Amino acid sequence: MQFRIVSRLTFILVLGGGSVFGQAKFSPEQVRADLEYANRVIHNAQYNPYLYSSEEALDSALTFALSSVGEDSVSARSANSIIQRFVSNVNNGHTSLTPPFQEYIAYAQGGGTVFPLDLSLDDKWIHVKAAYCTEPELTEGVRILSIDGRPIEEVIEELGYYVPAEDDYFKRAKMESLSFPRLYWIAHGRKDSFDIEVQIANELVRYRVAAVPAIEGFEMKHDEVLNAAMYIEVNDNAALLNPGPFGGDLDAFKSFIDSAFHIIVDSRAQELYIDLRNNPGGDDAFSDYMVSYIADEPFKWSSEFYLRSSAVLKEHTLKNSDTSTAYARSILNAEDGVMYEFDFGKYDPQLERKRFRGDVYVLINRQTHSQACVTAAQLADYGWGTLVGETTGEYPSLCASLFPVTLPQTGFVLQVSKGYIVRVNGDTSHEGLTPMQEVEIPNGNEELMKWIGER
Repeated sequence: MQFRIVSRLTFILVLGGGSVFGQAKFSPEQVRADLEYANRVIHNAQYNPYLYSSEEALDSALTFALSSVGEDSVSARSANSIIQRFVSNVNNGHTSLTPPFQEYIAYAQGGGTVFPLDLSLDDKWIHVKAAYCTEPELTEGVRILSIDGRPIEEVIEELGYYVPAEDDYFKRAKMESLSFPRLYWIAHGRKDSFDIEVQIANELVRYRVAAVPAIEGFEMKHDEVLNAAMYIEVNDNAALLNPGPFGGDLDAFKSFIDSAFHIIVDSRAQELYIDLRNNPGGDDAFSDYMVSYIADEPFKWSSEFYLRSSAVLKEHTLKNSDTSTAYARSILNAEDGVMYEFDFGKYDPQLERKRFRGDVYVLINRQTHSQACVTAAQLADYGWGTLVGETTGEYPSLCASLFPVTLPQTGFVLQVSKGYIVRVNGDTSHEGLTPMQEVEIPNGNEELMKWIGER
């Protein structure tokens, strides 16, 4: 029995929302001004800019960024890279600058090309995940040793400067979700060919590979990493549920969850597998609704939630929020710079006859992001689910709760973490969510259902 809704993420969603000016070039004065502005916003509005970094590190990063601007005007890609490299020193995966996607789209539509291999940045070795070039030997799993004479670890370290994250494990996960060809373009712009060294059958082999058209050669063939999509299937004694991202149309999401659990409960399945892998996260209004079909008592999505109010947050709240809510009023009434706790209250479970009462297994991996990670921790901490799979890159207690700030000169959008979420069990360790059962889980719903049936 299957009920499927496709909710594939687009490239724009992967790179992030927001907009930038259509300006092709920015003067050094504009870039420096926005660097200074971003620095002030981070210090005044970020929940805690030193939670994963230090004052010395941020001051040094700003000095380096200002000195790297130069005397000539630069492209949107170059300007974005300079500012993003500074922002990345906050070391918070949620605090970031929206990449220059408009310039990338224009570049791609104008016949632009990209690196012809997507890479998996595995702990053991960096290897080909998907090949878009014509060389038949460059297949999935081939180990990459160097690009244009530079050791691959050096290349990855450089690209990591433009990807904010709390630690290297999470940084590599985020780099994978952006994709290597896009990220390499962000850092280096156009190149027509690349000299690469690989290892094939214990032999070192060198190739000169041509770049591929960004649209026809890569985007139209590429499978996004963050590909969570609504899906429900029941087979024999077990049910598989993928809720999709915790965002979008809340009414549509609730309708899907209602239908899914009606199918699950009617099937009398004894096991439920909730797939939160490759999930970008979203909002607790979505995840709590799903959890309400499993919970046996009123619950919270965090044990504590803290906010830091600021002038820019108040401006954003006045323009974009219902200021009659307690949440909005707390922001507007708090003194600028003050950190305070806000209690969202408890969420009620569904009526008992609607709830699933069997064993719940929550599937996670390093691409279980943000609210998806928080939800997995929530289910584990209440004792309602067993975590299975791979350690997440995201921390279950995290600095998040974003709001956007537009930089005045470039129009780039800076996403700022205004809050701090403490997981249900109160553990604030700076580490990913560890599965109770660490196993390799297959991709694809058909393969996944076969794996579930064999457990």
